[in-house]
Amino acid sequence: MDSPDLTTASDCESASMPSPSLSSSGTSATVGAGADLECLRVSGLSVYYIPEFVTAEEEEYLLRKVDTAPKAKWRTLYGRRLQVWGGELTPSNALLAQPLPPWVTDHPDILARIGRTGIFDQTKQKVPNHVIVNEYLPGQGIFAHKDGPAYYPTVATLTLEGHAVMHYHAPLSSTPAYSLLLEPRSLVITTGELYKDYAHSIDAVERDDLGNVEVRNLNLLNADWRGRLERGETVERQKRVSLTCRVVQKTAKGLLPIHGGR
Repeated sequence: MDSPDLTTASDCESASMPSPSLSSSGTSATVGAGADLECLRVSGLSVYYIPEFVTAEEEEYLLRKVDTAPKAKWRTLYGRRLQVWGGELTPSNALLAQPLPPWVTDHPDILARIGRTGIFDQTKQKVPNHVIVNEYLPGQGIFAHKDGPAYYPTVATLTLEGHAVMHYHAPLSSTPAYSLLLEPRSLVITTGELYKDYAHSIDAVERDDLGNVEVRNLNLLNADWRGRLERGETVERQKRVSLTCRVVQKTAKGLLPIHGGR
């Protein structure tokens, strides 16, 4: 699976990158744009993988903010809980915008960090203006799906607390074409062909058999998870919280509708 000619995450850490914060292990928690991001590309794919995008302390803080959000922010979809921040979408895919919470805009400055990678430079917003917080309990997943036409064709997903194995499916195929392991505190950026043409999914299982999956980002993982994959371990799922960060390019003015879940 691994290849000696591939760039590793440690190679990227040795490059000159702006880094306002460090993880507990001393590795870079953020990257700059352009060439800096390119060394974190998953080989051959329009996907970038950034381990330790937030520190352990920031992860703990974010999880606390998610857990203590007002009850009204939680809704249930397909048996899972989620929160929507930044506003609601109209039937015409315009955003009825609301302010984003300071725990993604100010401390930690998650959205600004994502913006500094350059992935949203072609939008007028430059940084994500819409965040969905998803909670996955052990045994929960999500079926193969695309994100839809409301969003600029790039998504950045931050994983907190638990890991996941995410699959990409070619059009009309239920068999994964590519798989990635998402470590806690990592950011995965999906763009280009994989965003536009491929669906993505997470299996609804209570444990992942790492000996039965070939992940494309093995060389970018931290040593602990790389070792688990190389040994083919079976890893129990923990609760995972993800922050799915996107840009809705079209905005609308008006009052938000009052509703429950959807």
